[in-house]
Amino acid sequence: MSARFELAVLGADEPLAEALLARLDELGTRVDHLHALTLGDADTSVSLGGRDWPCHPAQGFKGADVVVAVSRSAAAQRWSDGYRAAHPAARVLTLDAIEPAPAAAVARVLGALGPLAAMQGADAFLTLPVAYAGRNALDELLNQTRGLFNMENPEPEAFPLQVAFNLVPRASLPHLAQLDEVLDRSARRLHAACPTAFTVAWGPLVYGAALALHVHVDAPVTADAVRSALRACPGVILMEAELPAGDPSPATDAHGSGDVFVGRVRVDATRVRIWLVFDPLALEAHDLARLLENWIDHPVASMLT
Repeated sequence: MSARFELAVLGADEPLAEALLARLDELGTRVDHLHALTLGDADTSVSLGGRDWPCHPAQGFKGADVVVAVSRSAAAQRWSDGYRAAHPAARVLTLDAIEPAPAAAVARVLGALGPLAAMQGADAFLTLPVAYAGRNALDELLNQTRGLFNMENPEPEAFPLQVAFNLVPRASLPHLAQLDEVLDRSARRLHAACPTAFTVAWGPLVYGAALALHVHVDAPVTADAVRSALRACPGVILMEAELPAGDPSPATDAHGSGDVFVGRVRVDATRVRIWLVFDPLALEAHDLARLLENWIDHPVASMLT
């Protein structure tokens, strides 16, 4: 890439943007100028390429080579639609271009198990971190935690109930209200041979997610065969040890990684039970960075055009 490259990130102050920019730094992606755009307060900055870039309001933004919108919120969707309408030739990458991380993580594991036996279906019991719901949800958890220690009770907003020291079945944010169904559909696109039903809860986790996966197969398999398949699967790391801390956990293993960590493999004849942890922000940041790099390297044939 010889020409000057300008990148705009809408929602630059969101946790997913932080993960994306960290991934671009890790890859050494050349960005000559970053437009850090926010739909909220602009009194912050982000880091890329060894520089701090101040955030600016998205209103009044003139343009860049590529715009990446890192929010599924209605406000971000309206801004992206309006920007596309005003700039028909613009290249705008939104989260619609990638699959949600929980479905992608499950699909990796199902892909490893596929050769062992035909799969009849799977159930995924998922606990998501508040950062996956955005900056306001993350701030809500932190404020509630501090408040409870100070004998205060901050009002919930991103969630209908207190999320600190609690599990909440759903978020109040409209774009996350039907997340179970969204993940069901995504899982079917990624692995149609094994319909997966998600049950989602939000927990007092900051970044990493935890998931219990139960897979129903049509013929008996052994735990050793499952472990061998998982060890051989790219992007999956098997962690099992006869120690209290031998299994993976969201905070100690998943944060910042693009891998899916699995453990506690148990097999009951035709039911396989596996414990998964992963960082949904890191997984989605890796996918966004891959698409962005693809456009930089192949601007004419890119998936973004």
